[in-house]
Amino acid sequence: MEDYYTVKDGDNLVYKITAIEDDYYVLSGVEYRKIRKVHKDLVTKTNKQNIKDCYSDMCIRESKVDIKNKKVILGKVVHFDSDTEYLNKTKKLYDEMGIYNLMILSKEIDIESYIKKLKLSFEPDVFVITGHDSYNKKGLKDINNYTNSSYFMNAVKLIRSKYPNCVIISGACQSNFEALLASGSNFASSPKRINVHIYDPAILAISVCTTSFRKIVNFNQNEKYIKNLKKAFGGIETYGKMKVLYM
Repeated sequence: MEDYYTVKDGDNLVYKITAIEDDYYVLSGVEYRKIRKVHKDLVTKTNKQNIKDCYSDMCIRESKVDIKNKKVILGKVVHFDSDTEYLNKTKKLYDEMGIYNLMILSKEIDIESYIKKLKLSFEPDVFVITGHDSYNKKGLKDINNYTNSSYFMNAVKLIRSKYPNCVIISGACQSNFEALLASGSNFASSPKRINVHIYDPAILAISVCTTSFRKIVNFNQNEKYIKNLKKAFGGIETYGKMKVLYM
């Protein structure tokens, strides 16, 4: 059974230990996609929290209502992440919506090389590139001040070159929003360098997959489902990927 931890500095987040380097632990957030390295004396074991997000539940409920009684072909998703537990939780959201999905486990540093070798039997409508990240507060513009933003950025550039018509959602906690958007993302985190909840990128993907290809995705509507939406995510006007089936 996996152990869960908190840090004695008041950030109130729950973490897993992903690596040990001498007297320091590398921690990955359970509910939020943040990574950090702290001294072992600052880490305390805690009970596992049952993560149930009422906002994601509401998103699924209301999205189903929107397409009720319609015969539709929903957008298809390819989702990369470095955490098996996260992928499993997110897959349940896609499955519940009836969205075809391919979930790929890859460390942030390896996503670009994985995409180079990727051969798919279908044309993806949406790519989601997530994982863990952090910002050291030493300068917003320098990509080297972010743990994994450069890896996300390179992956986005490659996806955009291989799949020019897809929608790309990328980033994690405190990621370099401007760099990810400039690299080709339609939506990215985090404009205000805040922590991003584990379900936020998937909620945006569901929004794209359940919006008609004739309509622009109603980004602002996601304020109902994503806390601090415009601080956590930003993006550009983007058409949906759903098609109505006539028969």
